[in-house]
Formats: sequence, structure tokens, C-alpha cells
Amino acid sequence: MLLDGSIVEKGDKVFHLTLGSGVVESVEKGTARIRMSNGGGIKNMADGGYSRGVKVFFWSKPLIFSPKKKDENTAKKEQLVNAIMEYIESE
Repeated sequence: MLLDGSIVEKGDKVFHLTLGSGVVESVEKGTARIRMSNGGGIKNMADGGYSRGVKVFFWSKPLIFSPKKKDENTAKKEQLVNAIMEYIESE
């Protein structure tokens, strides 16, 4: 089972978009059971970080780009962020 290209193993720490951090308790048949912090209970994560068909799990808190209403520069901002990410990942 993979999350963003890396193998998910028992004990790994992951981040849920709305529930925060959690720890992988088990991985079986393409599903990981995640114990969420702060009393969030147990959540199931499918391959790729999906839960109920929506990608909500990541290795850490993701960066979120929040465009403003009617922002004509949104596309340019996205291109800049993508270019920076490509540069960092190529090193």
C-alpha cells in the first residue's frame, strides 16, 4: 500500500485534512487503520490516502493555496508554486 509514492507501514505518522495527525495501527489488503489523535477514533485509509473516495491523508500537513475571489493571477501563482516544487524535488 502506498501513500504519495511511499510504502505505508505500521507506526507511520500521517495527517488527515480535517482530523489532524494519526498513527498507522495496521495495514491489510490495501487498507490501513489509522488511530487519530485527540480522540478522533479509528479511520480507514485506502491506497493513495483515500477515504470514501476522497484524498484526505498525507504524510504531513499539506500546504494549501487559497486563491481569492476573482483573482486574475491565480494561474500564475499556481505555475510559480509548481515550478518551485519541481525545482526542490529535482535536487
